[in-house]
Amino acid sequence: MLSRKLVLSCFEVFCVLLIGAVVRFAYENPTVHFDEFFHILAASSWVTDGTLSIADGSYHRARFFTYVVGVSYQLFGESVWASRLPSLVAGVVLIGAVFWWSRRVSGRLAGWLAAMFLCFAPGSINLSQMSRFYMLQALCLWLTSISVYYLVTVCRSWGSGVMTVLFGFGMAVLAASLQISSLIGLGALGLWAAVILGWRLRRWESTAQRRGIVIVLIVLVLAVTALGVQEGRVVDLFDQYQYAPAWADADRINLAYYHRSYLESYGLFWFLFPVAFIVAIAKCWTPALFCGIVFSVVFVLHSFGGQKAERYLFYAFPFFFIVWGMALSRILPALQHQFAQVLGRLFGSKQSLIVVVGWFGVTVVFGLSLHYTQASHTTRDMINPINDIRHRYLRADWASAVPVLRQIEGESELVVASAGPAAIYYLGRVDVCLSRTVLGDRAEFAQDDKVGHPVISTPSSLDRIMQESASGLIVVEEIHWRRNWGVPEQSADFILRHTESVPLPDRSGLMAFRWPPRF
Repeated sequence: MLSRKLVLSCFEVFCVLLIGAVVRFAYENPTVHFDEFFHILAASSWVTDGTLSIADGSYHRARFFTYVVGVSYQLFGESVWASRLPSLVAGVVLIGAVFWWSRRVSGRLAGWLAAMFLCFAPGSINLSQMSRFYMLQALCLWLTSISVYYLVTVCRSWGSGVMTVLFGFGMAVLAASLQISSLIGLGALGLWAAVILGWRLRRWESTAQRRGIVIVLIVLVLAVTALGVQEGRVVDLFDQYQYAPAWADADRINLAYYHRSYLESYGLFWFLFPVAFIVAIAKCWTPALFCGIVFSVVFVLHSFGGQKAERYLFYAFPFFFIVWGMALSRILPALQHQFAQVLGRLFGSKQSLIVVVGWFGVTVVFGLSLHYTQASHTTRDMINPINDIRHRYLRADWASAVPVLRQIEGESELVVASAGPAAIYYLGRVDVCLSRTVLGDRAEFAQDDKVGHPVISTPSSLDRIMQESASGLIVVEEIHWRRNWGVPEQSADFILRHTESVPLPDRSGLMAFRWPPRF
């Protein structure tokens, strides 16, 4: 018969998973992020003919995730919702895994706090409703992390050690195949393991033990280094680390990018993280040090990297929330105790009532601290079904403009779009992409390998296609308009001079133009 403790633990995990699922189902982004279309379209092709083609191109990056999206299509039919389901499942499982580990190493309250922080974090909710690999990457890296933690701190048998190594290695390989930045997280794990093993090495009395572990570490480092140099991967990875596409070039050397972003979102919780780390270490040394080192190393290395965006750093945030869960599980009871003592001296009430009122006071203070963070306001706007506020995760609403655009597209010899994959999904075609980011450093009219159509960015290229085509439609997302990395100023001015603006629904986030003008 199952013990009462195990049943209670399983019930708590179930409750955490249920809350995570409800929150994620409550939020459904009606707009689609640019990158989502790659998996949406490639998965549709995989289901149809076994390829990963998109129009005349193909998309092979993170193909495992595309295959998972394809399986979701086979089970639930092709739709944006079905394409996002794998991320939603991964996001819910991640919350449960964080709760399970945190509860085991630092107690029930710490587990619940860490899980709920992660559950209601706006970035977590958004990525759980995005047909992109970031949430699955975060889950794989988390499972790799707790495997490493178990190996270094708990494992005592060869059997369980081998199984843990195989599982952790598999998750690490999968994470790296989804996103190359996973290597930063793996490096942070290696640094933590080296610190712990190095500390223990000092205390081992056996010279043979010391010599053995040092030899193994040296051989592993030399082997990885030799392999990397031989294949040129070290230089290649460093170039990728420093690279930033046109849309992210402005922040390539902005070392404070992530600091300012998360200070704005999390306020005092971000500013006081070092204090929370110290408190967490005082409560539970090893797991707190584990989470603090991994998060800090990942944060610093991503800050020095070239390409920056909130979603790239998300995989490290479970560690951030766990540190806060550990710290608050020590701080809140202490505050409650002090609260109760003050109330007892003032009113001399019964002890049980004092405890209840004390916890109520602490809850109010903690709740107000959360309320006055930008992250909590963003989450509220996302999951409130009757709220019409345009939160930061909304994109261009192509679906609302499709009736107008389809009619003009049918009359047009050429379709030009700043977001080619979106035009393919909603209009069924795109002949030319208009984007400095997609073009990169290549010459005008170079082919986009992902979509298979030429890419342009300059007024002269626009003039050429207009001269060669009797009629056409240009669709530009507002976020791309007059941006040096999207549709630059000169190109935007040329479009306004030589085309007619097409009225679209309010708040669609799109601009459309046709030629020849009909005025």
